[in-house]
Amino acid sequence: MSYSLGEKSLPSLIIIGAPRCGTTSLHAYLGQHPDVYMSPLKETNFFLFDQKKPAFAGPDGENINRDSIYRLEDYRKQFAPRTTEKAAGEASPRYLGSTGTAARIHAFLPDVKLIAILRNPVKRALSHFAMRKRDGWEPCETFEQAMTDEPKRLRENWAGGVYLQRGFYAHHLQAYFEKFPTDQIRVYL
Repeated sequence: MSYSLGEKSLPSLIIIGAPRCGTTSLHAYLGQHPDVYMSPLKETNFFLFDQKKPAFAGPDGENINRDSIYRLEDYRKQFAPRTTEKAAGEASPRYLGSTGTAARIHAFLPDVKLIAILRNPVKRALSHFAMRKRDGWEPCETFEQAMTDEPKRLRENWAGGVYLQRGFYAHHLQAYFEKFPTDQIRVYL
């Protein structure tokens, strides 16, 4: 099923990630532009779920499951207030690194513009760990312990606390470059 970007109820641009790389700032900056409407909810996570209720595990899984949008009608409501803006967008950094997401985005929005923001993967992983410790979502005392625990977290479908796997940017971006023309994707460091 494909939808036209002319529909005001769907985005024309998506910030696909990565986590802890500036997606929140870019979402806010774009939202200040008079010609750009950004979804009120940053991290709708809509394209993660194939319109099925989310079932993340881990310390923050319940929060992500509750706050994520998985129904098309709810996703459209994020863009309903759009009026005269020339572009509309959303930012969900989990899109980069999630299996099947590039294909789902392409099926709905084949002409969408995609933005990936990346940073040094080691610094990104350490920043992610520090944020999760601060917020009480990281049960391990050390980064090294969390890295050792990562394969188990991946098997259990944790919402967060996956540090190493998220840093394989080339692998994650490959799925997008296989689905979308290069002129629709911008990668920033």
